[in-house]
Amino acid sequence: MVKQSMPAVSTLGKEGLEEFKTADDVVLVGFFSDAESNATFTKVAEFLRDSFLFGATSDLELAKAESVTPPAVVMYKKFDDNKLEYGGDFEAEDIISFAKVESMPLVGDVSQVTYMSYMQSGLPLGYIFAEADGKAELAKLATPIAKKYRGKINVATIDVVPYGQHAENLNLKQEWPAIAIHDIANNLKYTYPQPGEVTESGLFEFFDKFAAGDLKPTIKSQPAPETQDGPVYIVTANTYDEIVLDDSKDVLIEFYATWCGHCKNLAPKYDELGSIFWDDEELRSKVTIAKVDTPENDVPDEVAGFPTIKLYPAGDKSNPIEYSGDRTVKSLADFVRDNGKYGIDGYAIYEKKMAEKKAEDETDAEGEKHDEL
Repeated sequence: MVKQSMPAVSTLGKEGLEEFKTADDVVLVGFFSDAESNATFTKVAEFLRDSFLFGATSDLELAKAESVTPPAVVMYKKFDDNKLEYGGDFEAEDIISFAKVESMPLVGDVSQVTYMSYMQSGLPLGYIFAEADGKAELAKLATPIAKKYRGKINVATIDVVPYGQHAENLNLKQEWPAIAIHDIANNLKYTYPQPGEVTESGLFEFFDKFAAGDLKPTIKSQPAPETQDGPVYIVTANTYDEIVLDDSKDVLIEFYATWCGHCKNLAPKYDELGSIFWDDEELRSKVTIAKVDTPENDVPDEVAGFPTIKLYPAGDKSNPIEYSGDRTVKSLADFVRDNGKYGIDGYAIYEKKMAEKKAEDETDAEGEKHDEL
């Protein structure tokens, strides 16, 4: 909120610059002599104003004193290299990337304050779980690796006292120290061997293999059911591709958690929806209704909360559509109809069958009544 209340770019003089350098953990200052570069920098500042403080000056003597030639952007930090000049093309997108990457400490620390910054960076995150008395030594051990993969992999320690349970989310045992790399973009986890001694050579081998694509992810998966008895397909991490990415079918999948109250309320309606498609052989050949216990299975989907429901249309699996409507059987069936490849109106077919069954039951009841007479 403080950053939002300030102008996107503060105009700086000599005295103002010295004070501004330490106004926050990371600040960016532009040195300009032309309007175009100034406009580019202002565009960057508007985009990142929630994250950083931005200042600018057109004072050439001030630029000279800072040993920079306009146009220039300099990052001032309270850690690592205190001063870092941007050296790329003067394009907004490139400067934004510079700001996001270089604002992270070489070997940082994961906490409630910094966690979202790491997630939003989009870069893989190398976690070093350690007890308080061993964090500094492990951070020093990891520094050469952090330098080598700067801008490609973030590296950070994490205190096991408040955050040790997070190791299980990365498929690690709670045995310290522990190392894992989380490929955030693809939600894949790679674990350093446990138990085992953490050495600089071992860390280099681990990170080098990951960077080269030679490391296999550690997949957390429940056992797959031997048979799918319906009406809702049970998906696990190991069967995800086979079921959800079946290109011949529209697949509606619910990402749920067993502890989620909203998921429990949805369950009977979701089963009813599954029955509409499961009980009709033709519909079953084109539409799959599925669910996955997300905390117990590593899935490549971004899930912000539970339940999350997405449709993966046949022939277009790379563009899933997230459901945001009412959690009723009809609304869910209409969503499959309107967004699936086949446009099947499952609920209309279901209603027609129910009406036919009702009429048939009434006819049978009338016949029984005549027989009694």
